[in-house]
Order: sequence, then structure tokens, then C-alpha cells
Amino acid sequence: MITIQRTPRFLPELKRDAIVYVALPKDYFSNTNRRYPVLYCHDGHNLFYEADSYGGATWGMQDAMALSTMPSFIVVSISCAQKGNQRLEEYNMYPGRFPSHPLWKIEPRGKQYLDYVFGPFKNEIDQTYRTLPEAQHTFMMGSSMGGVISLQAAYHYADRVHHIAGLSNAFYVSPNELESMIHHATHTIETVYLDTGDQEEGLEVTSSYLDSNRRIHHAIVEKGNVKRYHYEEITGGIHHESSWCKRLPSVLKFLFQDYQ
Repeated sequence: MITIQRTPRFLPELKRDAIVYVALPKDYFSNTNRRYPVLYCHDGHNLFYEADSYGGATWGMQDAMALSTMPSFIVVSISCAQKGNQRLEEYNMYPGRFPSHPLWKIEPRGKQYLDYVFGPFKNEIDQTYRTLPEAQHTFMMGSSMGGVISLQAAYHYADRVHHIAGLSNAFYVSPNELESMIHHATHTIETVYLDTGDQEEGLEVTSSYLDSNRRIHHAIVEKGNVKRYHYEEITGGIHHESSWCKRLPSVLKFLFQDYQ
């Protein structure tokens, strides 16, 4: 049985309220000598509970973790910021733009967010739970803007996280900066999973998702610094938790294929 701990708290480093979710694998309490890799997710309120979720649907994370074929890992997530554009700001390290809404601007707060997640927050998690704290056992995943900040984490925080996944990525917000980030990388990244649906409609139109994801995909392939890489365009994929829930098990199995 998957154990989910749900804790409301104030995050002084980010100056906002949040709910912290920690999901422990089914063998966590029976195998007390074991330590586990950790998957850090964004938009934690959308992972587990319909009552907490933005649109009444979730990723079904606990169901995916409970599959008999799924390796054991810990999932940790923080609910997103609720006021104004703070979520968009926290999930991007670069100034953001929207092709269909030229007057919309995003001031980047992604560095502050990742400094907190990989700093005091991760230290707290590693001290509280039986984790494998090293970067090679640390994962990050998100959707839309959560995919943007996850990719940025792989390139800017290589000493803290080695494996990332981004679903339905909103790469259109900072495509030039992301391409430059990839081009100038000097390290090798262990694992990257990226996808986008062919029917995405979020803050942008379908073509913005497809074009920007293809652009970042080609940049990663051209750079050639990712050991294990998967890119996919999901037929019928939409910008919604119901779509991410369907492909979550396969994404997790790709990420954790080296674990039992």
C-alpha cells in the first residue's frame, strides 16, 4: 500500500503557502534497511487527490506507484503558487513570453524555486526519510511549465539531479534561451524524457506546443549530451491530467528502469 503524507505549511524561502506531499512506496515500512531514489514533482496538488487538484482530475500517481511491475521510489512534491503569475515565474529561470499573447510577460523566479527545492527542502527530505540522496538517484518531473523547469534543472543543477521528465512542455515561453542553454552545456545528462500531445490547448495553441517541443528535441539531439533520451509526440494527447495519467506508468518505467 502506498502511504501519502499531506502537510500544509508556509514556505518562507518562497514567501507562500503550500501543501507538501510525500508518497512512500509499498515496501517502505516493511523493508526498513532499504533506501530509495526520490522523484521530485511540480504541481503536487494535481498528483494524488481530486479534492486538491486544479480541475478535479489527478495524475493517479499512487496507482502508478502501486503497479506490481513498478520499481520502488519515493515521490515528493510541493503544490504550486496560487497568486497571480507566481506559478509561471517559479517554473522558469528565464524571462517568459507567449506567442499568442505578446503583452504577457513572465519575470523569472525559477532559480529561487530550484535553490529552495535542491537546498533546504531536499536536505529536509533526506534527513527525514530513507532516501538515496546522491544526484544519480534524484529525479524531477513536471508538465507544461513544470516540464520547462525540470529541463532547466537538468542543465543548471547537474550536481543535484541526473534524471528528468517533462510532459506537454510549454517550451514556447523561452525557446531561444532553452536552445542556448542546451548548446552551451558542458556536462552529460543521464536521463531525459520529453513529450507533447498533438492536441495540446493550454495557455497557447497546439502549434506552439508542437513547434517548440520539436525545436528543443532537435537541439538536444544535435548536442548529443544525454545518455538516455526519449522524445514522443502523443497521438490524441491533450493538455490535461487525464492525458498525463494515461502515460504516467510508461514514463516512470523509463525513468526508473535501472531500479528494482
